[in-house]
Amino acid sequence: MRKAIGVIALLFTSAILNAQKTQQAIRNIINDNGVTGIQLTYTANGKTFNYDSGVVSEHSAKKIVTNTIFRAGSLGKSAFAYAVMRLSDRGLINIDSPLLHYIGSYKRFDATDPRLAKITARMILSHTSGLEFYGDSTAKLIAEPGKVFSYSSEGYYFLQNVVEKIVNKPLEIIMQQEVFKPLNMTSSSYVKSAKADTEMLGDDDFEPNAAFSLYTTAADYNTFLQALINGKGLKIITVEKMFNKQSDALWLGHDTTKADNYIDWGLGVGLQQNEQGRAIWHWGSIMGSFNSFYIASPDRKQSLVYFTHNITGLRIAPEIINLLLGKQTTWATQWLKLGYDQPETMAELHQQIRKQGFRNTSTVFDRLKKAGYQFTQRDVEFFGNTLLKQGKTAQSLAIFNQNSKLYPKDAAVYNNLASVYLKLDNKPLALKNYKLSFALDTTNSSVAYHIKALQTKVRLSPAELAIFKGKYKLNVMDGIFMDVKILGNRLTIEVPGGVKDALFYPISATEFLNDESGFTLKFNKDATGKASSILIHTKNTVDVWERVKE
Repeated sequence: MRKAIGVIALLFTSAILNAQKTQQAIRNIINDNGVTGIQLTYTANGKTFNYDSGVVSEHSAKKIVTNTIFRAGSLGKSAFAYAVMRLSDRGLINIDSPLLHYIGSYKRFDATDPRLAKITARMILSHTSGLEFYGDSTAKLIAEPGKVFSYSSEGYYFLQNVVEKIVNKPLEIIMQQEVFKPLNMTSSSYVKSAKADTEMLGDDDFEPNAAFSLYTTAADYNTFLQALINGKGLKIITVEKMFNKQSDALWLGHDTTKADNYIDWGLGVGLQQNEQGRAIWHWGSIMGSFNSFYIASPDRKQSLVYFTHNITGLRIAPEIINLLLGKQTTWATQWLKLGYDQPETMAELHQQIRKQGFRNTSTVFDRLKKAGYQFTQRDVEFFGNTLLKQGKTAQSLAIFNQNSKLYPKDAAVYNNLASVYLKLDNKPLALKNYKLSFALDTTNSSVAYHIKALQTKVRLSPAELAIFKGKYKLNVMDGIFMDVKILGNRLTIEVPGGVKDALFYPISATEFLNDESGFTLKFNKDATGKASSILIHTKNTVDVWERVKE
């Protein structure tokens, strides 16, 4: 008896240690990539695990927990596709019948275009409807229906409207009845619920939209994935349709890549083939910073889903998958072009830097290169910028120095170095590197402004700055305002719901530059000498903001 108890205790202790080790590995991955927090659930070998780490956003200290509700973005497409296929199983919709046959007309369609009458549910769920990604007041075709792959949220919204009319119910009720209640997904909805954290999710309340308005948790969504890959609630032949190739996923207007050979599209799900066999997958990205990803194996009955509130959240997918589901190639993120160019290289670089420290950065790079690892300028730049954003200025300098050695003819590497030297208040070296960058790319107006700023002797007093203070309105869009304030001998701007406390310093009597963004403000004056409007310059655009009369 004692021996049996000892074995049980040993196994329990081992399980705890493994969980702690996994938790630390996940923390390392998100920290290496500048992700402030993650909510993750996965199932493997018949067991389900939940991992929550970090905080809900870079602007909050609130910790992520298992019931924290996230915006899931396009992960809602797969759940909606499941509901549509359930309706198809009951004969309520034929996925190969033209959808306009069910509703007659659609307010977002041009009634004079006969091609729109060809669109079917199968085309929409496989992104071959030919509809644009998302239109303004109307939904336009960018390709002949049924011919090519072109990812379209517009198509999902059309299908939503058709399904709502067929069953005479709104989307939220359909999804609750077909998916959430049968699967006991109590934290999932296509409308923001009272349980949701408005501080984390933001004030934007979208109308229910099958393409992107899903709110859920990783635990809930993993429940859905397990139901899907096990065929729960669907006919066997229906599951096979969803997981079989419907399109080659050669995305219209996108450059071809090696990943195209391993990615296809089913009905509501992406399809991937790699060393571990076939898998279904999808990504979600909404409001810029809510990024999510899932992958599931119908054959191995494995599933993994995670949510982040970081713009870089999709970069971590390959490393997370390798950690929890076994080493493999995640072609999906390479197909999306949202991950690293060389994910294995960057994972090894992060690990070696953690072991040997930034003081040995040069040695680490040399050893990895000799071992056959390949670096790209874009990957190394991202690592350096992540460190810079985390306030690790000296460490970012070490990484950017390596990038300049790897790519001495790339203007961006010297721009990066100059930005770090500005942070360190080393203006001579900042100016030197901006000049090196500009010599390689004379079209970069942001770098030119930085050079001008570092060479200028302009100093404006608070009294001289007072003519710029006030509220300005974006002239091409109603309801967007910007406040310009004075802070010492500089200006700050704030756009409610967007930019906050961005600091600009003078480079001439009417021009101001922001160090980090490269944005410039150029003021126009009226006859009284007071600022009447602002031209905001970025690298490729100019926006005009008119002063609001007080």
